[in-house]
Formats: sequence, C-alpha cells, structure tokens
Amino acid sequence: MLRAAALSALSLFATVRAATAPSSDAASAAPKESWAIATRTNEHRTFIYRYIDDLGPKAGERASQRERVTLRWHYDADANNGMPGDADKAGMDELEDLLDPVVERDGFSNLALVTTGEGDRVWIWYARSGADFRERMARAMRGHGPYPVEVDVASDPGWTAYEDVVVGLRR
Repeated sequence: MLRAAALSALSLFATVRAATAPSSDAASAAPKESWAIATRTNEHRTFIYRYIDDLGPKAGERASQRERVTLRWHYDADANNGMPGDADKAGMDELEDLLDPVVERDGFSNLALVTTGEGDRVWIWYARSGADFRERMARAMRGHGPYPVEVDVASDPGWTAYEDVVVGLRR
C-alpha cells in the first residue's frame, strides 16, 4: 500500500520537475516561484502536498489576491490505495494545464497548494476575484472536459488556509 503511494508521489514529483525544468526560451530565464513536495501518512493512507515554497518575484501579487478559490475533484480512494487512478490523474493534469495559463495571466491568481489523497485532489488558488476566476475557468474549460470538480470561493486575504498547511508541513 505505501509502495503504491510512494510510486504515485514519485510520479507526481516527476511531473512537477518536468513542468518546472528550465527550457532554452529566453522568456523562461525570468525567475519563477519555487515549489516543494511533502508527504504525510495517517494510519492507512498517504497524502501528497505540492505547494509554493517561495513566491519569488510573484510575492508582490499576494496582497491583491485576497480570495481563496478551492477546486475539489473526488475519485475512488479504494481503487489505488487512496491515490487517483491513471484516468483521473490524466484528467487532473489536463485540467491544471488548461487553467494555469488563463487564471494566472497578468498576476490575476496564483496556484498555492495542491493536496492529493484519501479520494480527493484539492487545488487552492488565491485570486483577485472569485467571480472573475470562475469566468476565466469557464473560458479555459470551454470545449474540454467535463471535469468533475466542485468550486468554492472564500475570502482569505492573509492566505491563512495555505499558511496553516505549510506551517504544519514544515514541522
């Protein structure tokens, strides 16, 4: 059971490494935020956390991103030891790849935290406006999907949900 979770974590790590690996583009020479990955295990299952470790040059955007947008994708936790199966993982990756360039454009939002485990993948973005995030999300997803996600928007000007998780992970 833990072996499967560890393999899923390594697969996720490889995806993150590939997505953040430097390319030869001049545009990619600009500094970017840095990400970290952590795992935690309860009595039965492993959880994987991918989070911004350092916003880098995006730190100035944080003050204007006062609304937390949470996307939740439920999947069968029993099929793969609490981790998503291949079809769900492919859909999750596709959704994130569709959303990132549209919702993060112009410093509008930042993906801060992604949690996977026990039948849920949860993405937490911080945005200037939850309503505008939903509009951008609908535009990005047009002609794709459907994706089985629930969306919740809440005021969180201090990025409290993110800070609480990251502080706990760093202990």
